[in-house]
Parts: sequence; structure tokens; C-alpha cells
Amino acid sequence: MISLYEHMSQYLDGGSASSLFETNLCTHFKKETHVYSPVFRDDDIYLILSNCDHIIFNSFSQFLKYHKLINNKYRHVSPGIRINPQLLSEIVEKYNPCKQFSHLGVIADHMDDNLMTNIEGLHLHALCDQGADEFVDLIHAVYYKFEKYLRTVKWINFGGGHDIANKDYINDSLKESIDRLKKQYTLDIYIEPCESIVTGCGYLISSDQDVVTNSEKIAILDASAICHAPDIIEMPYIPDIIYPKTSKTGSNKYILAGISCMPGDIFGQYNFIDRINIGDRIVFSDMGAYTFAKENYFNGINHIPIYIYYSDNHYELLRNYTYVDYISNFLQNGVIK
Repeated sequence: MISLYEHMSQYLDGGSASSLFETNLCTHFKKETHVYSPVFRDDDIYLILSNCDHIIFNSFSQFLKYHKLINNKYRHVSPGIRINPQLLSEIVEKYNPCKQFSHLGVIADHMDDNLMTNIEGLHLHALCDQGADEFVDLIHAVYYKFEKYLRTVKWINFGGGHDIANKDYINDSLKESIDRLKKQYTLDIYIEPCESIVTGCGYLISSDQDVVTNSEKIAILDASAICHAPDIIEMPYIPDIIYPKTSKTGSNKYILAGISCMPGDIFGQYNFIDRINIGDRIVFSDMGAYTFAKENYFNGINHIPIYIYYSDNHYELLRNYTYVDYISNFLQNGVIK
């Protein structure tokens, strides 16, 4: 959604990236760009360093590989190291970056004091849509395991997963913890709002094409969870529906299935107040984070057109996909001439 970057940049100090292409994308904000990746590729690193302000390495070996390049040619880039506070969390296990055997970040026992004299910042990520109390716990975990490095670095980035979109997010305990960081150490403090930027935003509009029965009523939509909103499958989670009306006590129960041939192409099971009829629209909400960003062409199913919906109730079509978009990948790879 580059078309919204100018608007978003009014509220953000910059962007965070995890690859060369995302780094290039962040330059559209025309502000700070922070880049982290578990490993950096030699054929990407030059362009990444040319377009970023902070670069975070996942390990000291990665830092050693590139620190001379930074010192000799990209001195404007501030190097950091990702740390792993090994904080227990309620995050789904496979998505917990602090779980046992995680490859993300350096644990406290493996910190290198000698190399830390050349590191300017710390980066970590241990939250997932969590509130102020969990953020306070994270700050305390950093104090407990990495406090001596807070005295030598210039900045700390607490990563994403903060439930900033919640109007009750900030509390006194969090204010006190952040104030202590600011007063006790000379640090720039960063957080990555990430999904909070689009919380409550984005609608996936589909329609029912058929209703079949196999022990339960199953409505088959003209959209696909696997193709159009694969995070539903990966996380997993069941998205909210704003139309038609649902209710925990609704008497009309349907499984909503996708258009692909994959048996697991399921949006979820819902209780509707009214019956679902062929042709009825089904509108999923809060789809702005991991829907079209992860779209794929499984089964050759087309991407969904993208619109901007304005507060004065008018729409603007941004992108409509065609067979040319689908086939272009094969043409570029020389599969079809």
C-alpha cells in the first residue's frame, strides 16, 4: 500500500525492514530505515547499507563478516545486535522468537563483551499483540540479563508485537519503566508498531457461491483463505465478520470454505443470525496485515482487486489483477515463450 505511505509517514519516524526489497520500500517514507535479518546475503548487503540507517545483526559472526565494510564505506549506518531475552510468553509456540532452540537473537550467555564495544544498539522481539504489562515484563527481562550493555549502547529497539492500537495501552507502570530507561541510560528507544498500524483496517469482501451439507452446512465462497488470507491457515486464527451479523447464540451455523481444491481451505465456523443464501456477501474485517501481502496464485486463483475506501464513502480502485499478472512469472522464468 505504497499509496498510503505519505499519509502514514506523518505519524511514524521511519520503517523497519527484513530484506533488500523491504529496505528499498522503506525509502518511500523518507525517514529512518532499520533493517534486521537472520542472515544477510553478500549480493544484497551493499544496497541494504546504502539505504538504511540502522542495521541489526542476528549473531556476532554476521557482525564480524560486515563490520569492516560499515567502518570503511558506510559509517552513517549504526550497527546493532539482536538479543534473545528468553522470556516466557503466551505467544503461539511456533511464532515465539524466544522459544527453546530459537535461531533469532543472541542469548545472554553467548554475549561477547569485546565485540560489544563496536556495537551501537540492541534489538529484540518477544511480544505478539500484547499490552503494557507484558512490555514492562520485557523491559525487566532486559534489565536482568543485559543491563550492563545498556550502559554502552546508544539505542535499543524493543521490536514489534505491541498492542499500541488499544486506547488503554499506556499505563503508569509502563511510563515508569520507560522513564527509568531514559533517565538512567542515555538511550534512544524505538518500538515497531507493526500490525497496530493496520489494526481494525482492511476488509476482504467475498460472496457465497454454494451451500453444501456434510454433517454441517458449508458455504463455499469465491475467495480463498489459502490464496487470499493465508495467515488464517498459518497462525491459525478465525477472522471476524462484520457482515452479515454473527452471534455466539446465532441459530444458523456454517463452515465457510474457500474456492480452492485444498480440503483445508477453511475460513472458520460461524453462527449467523440469518440464513446464508447463494449470492450473499461475506465481509471479513481486520484484514489489513497479512492478507494481500501474502497472496499467492495456488490453483491459478486470481488475486482480489484492491480498493481504498475513504471516510466520505467513496472508493478508489488501486489494482485489478488479470491473467497477464498470473502468467508473467512463467514468462519471466522462460517456462512459456
